[in-house]
Amino acid sequence: VILLPKLSVLLPSVCLTHILSIYTFLPLEYQKSRFMKPRVLVDYSKLSGLTPMNAKIRYVKLFRSLKTYGVSFFHVKEKVRGKRQLTSLWLGVARESIMRMDMKTKEVLETWPIKTIRRWAVSPTTFTLVRLYLNRDNS
Repeated sequence: VILLPKLSVLLPSVCLTHILSIYTFLPLEYQKSRFMKPRVLVDYSKLSGLTPMNAKIRYVKLFRSLKTYGVSFFHVKEKVRGKRQLTSLWLGVARESIMRMDMKTKEVLETWPIKTIRRWAVSPTTFTLVRLYLNRDNS
């Protein structure tokens, strides 16, 4: 969980719950979890004594280190092999790769380098992506 500090100086003696409401920063799916508040307090205590500028620099460095930094995500429905139903997922397009991400868990399912895309096609209702399947020696 990443929270940008709003205090002038992060002090370990100041409890976050008395100054800021944690739930104003968290997405709705994380607000319901009872395990988030202790995690936020532990992470907050690690930032004790930082000036706002240093805290912002650490925040930006952490944000840029994420696997999904700089990726544009699109909500798509994918055909399931052997079934007629479609499943919803996120399709992420980055400068050097394309990734599939689960809608509920936000977990990256697969990542493909752009070099493995043979062709793609777009129409008003569909997006088709054809990948080059490499054997394990060439991947």
